[in-house]
Amino acid sequence: MVGAGRILEVLRSRGIASSWHVPGVVIKTYPQACEAVVWAGHKFGHHGWSHVPPAQLEPAREAEEFALGVEAIRALTGHRPSGYRSPAWALSDRAIDLLLEHGLDCDSAMMGHDCLPCFHRLGDVVLAYRPMIFGPRTRMVEIPISWSLGDHPHFEFVHGRDGSIMPGLANASAVLENWIADFECMRRTAEWGMLTQPSTFW
Repeated sequence: MVGAGRILEVLRSRGIASSWHVPGVVIKTYPQACEAVVWAGHKFGHHGWSHVPPAQLEPAREAEEFALGVEAIRALTGHRPSGYRSPAWALSDRAIDLLLEHGLDCDSAMMGHDCLPCFHRLGDVVLAYRPMIFGPRTRMVEIPISWSLGDHPHFEFVHGRDGSIMPGLANASAVLENWIADFECMRRTAEWGMLTQPSTFW
């Protein structure tokens, strides 16, 4: 929880409000640290229960974990979350139904655009060798996300069982360069937009 405290102090010193997408099991494991986020005026978004990618879960287990995550945030903040970011950004084909069922308003796990929000659809049909068939639009707003804005690819060092290594531990200045470059691109190419920075605080 050292990183969370440092982030809170940086946000406080600059008067910045933020959203924290935190797995339910983390909320229950570190309640005091999570309460500090709430007391500082920041919002909590749904980030699953166990951080297992939902697309890897059986439907019943996915629904159970989704409900557990909602309840963890309700117990912490006094209200249900309004936003969702899927663990590992791995939405299942059932995810939007769960979001709508639990009354959430937005999702931030897809890459439909560099910087412009859009509405989710339900029931798209993808067929080999044929054009896609788009389903109806829902009220669920997608806040765009991008790997280029994440810090995980730069910092996460993974040593595989087969001896392979996924590089990490990169200089933090490379992350900042990506953020600035994406912002400058947005200024040049869009009348308005938003950049969502998915940091790994936990």
